[in-house]
Amino acid sequence: MTKKKGKSKLGKALQKVSTVAKKVAKTVTKGAKGIIKIASFPVLLPFKAGMTGILKSKGITPQNDISKLAQQFHSVIIEKKSSYEVYEPEHIAPMVVGSIINAVIGYFKSLKDKKDKGEVLSPAEEKALANAEAVTSQTIEAVKDEATNEVAKKSFMPLIIGAIVALVVIALLVMKSKKK
Repeated sequence: MTKKKGKSKLGKALQKVSTVAKKVAKTVTKGAKGIIKIASFPVLLPFKAGMTGILKSKGITPQNDISKLAQQFHSVIIEKKSSYEVYEPEHIAPMVVGSIINAVIGYFKSLKDKKDKGEVLSPAEEKALANAEAVTSQTIEAVKDEATNEVAKKSFMPLIIGAIVALVVIALLVMKSKKK
């Protein structure tokens, strides 16, 4: 009888651990999606005014949210599409997010290169480039700091929970082995 009760207690403990592990997995998945949202499109904040101005100069109403604005700018200005779809960042593959970010930054870099070569920019492009140059360094530093803090908070919590769960399981197994 005691063995059966022991297995039952161990079984219950393992069931609890399994439940906690599933919750940890959900938290990790949710945290990863949040990290993508936090640490990706905000990098483009120095270019927000520029993207908005260029879209307005083309007669297009710009999106307010930086992730949606970046997607809109990428589709309409960079890829020159007449229609586009905007998705929530957590529904976009990280590689696509990265390519959009690189394309937007590349667009502004090409404007700077044109200006440096003495080529003529449109008034909207001139203003967009001036805005981007004015805020780039301070905004990027602020975004990096914030992203680092958020990533640290979200990435360590599941590890801490996992470590606690592991310690509980080990303690249960040690206590069980000492009772035998």
